[in-house]
This record gives sequence, structure tokens and C-alpha cells, in this order.
Amino acid sequence: MFDRFDIRTNPMPESMRVLLNEYPRESWDAHPGFKEKTKNWLGAHQMFRQLAELVRTDTELYLGKGRDAQDYAGRLSYYGNALVRNLHGHHYFEDHSYFPELSAADPRFDRGLEILETDHEALDKVLHEFTDVANRTLKLFHLDEKTAR
Repeated sequence: MFDRFDIRTNPMPESMRVLLNEYPRESWDAHPGFKEKTKNWLGAHQMFRQLAELVRTDTELYLGKGRDAQDYAGRLSYYGNALVRNLHGHHYFEDHSYFPELSAADPRFDRGLEILETDHEALDKVLHEFTDVANRTLKLFHLDEKTAR
């Protein structure tokens, strides 16, 4: 599924490391403008990884016949929706609040923020596809569970 998407897997350009050297993660807690925002921002990313892992392992359990269809459908609906909704909200917050604040704090962030915005566009396509496939699967559970599998 994901080979149809242009997802960046390489690290940020080396030129962006200058900012990390000037604003190392260890200093974020002491920085008055970074402490709470970065804690929440990094915590949200951890939550997304956990939700994505939960959806993946639930799907593997279902496909391996370790989870029944009704239980899987409920979990896919709940956790899949939570993942997509929260990612869209998070991206909106980043694009309209967090990234502009970083840009205002230091314009050297702009190049990295452009890269992240491109990442958001690619991830939006993935989320749209995931939502379509998940919704189609949930509908099929009611019609023909074998086809849904």
C-alpha cells in the first residue's frame, strides 16, 4: 500500500543540524519558549507511534486469526479514528501555530519547516488512503467477513 506514496525516509539535511546544535534537545526544558510546547509536541509524536503500532498489531492478530472480526472491527474503528483525527489536528496545529512561532524565533528553521510541510502533504495522502481502506473493511465486516479479511 505505502509504496504508492512519496514518503521521505532520509534524515533532514545536514544544514538543519546547525539549529539542533544551537538548540540541543537537552536544553529545551530550560528554554522558556520551548519547555511545554516541545514536551507536548514530542509526547504527541510518541502517542501517534503507539496508536499506529496498536492498529498494526491488531490487524496482524486479526489476519492471523488471533482476534475475532467483531472485536477487530471495533478496535479498528476506535483506534484508527483516533490516529487519523489526532494526526490531522496535530498537523493543523503545527502548520498554523507551532511552525510560525519557530519561524519567528529563528528564520533558519524555515527550510526545515518547508520539508516538514511537504511531509504533512504526503502523510495526508496516506491518512486518506488508510481511512478509505479501513472504512471499506468495516463495511465489508457486515456484508462478508471472508471478503473483509
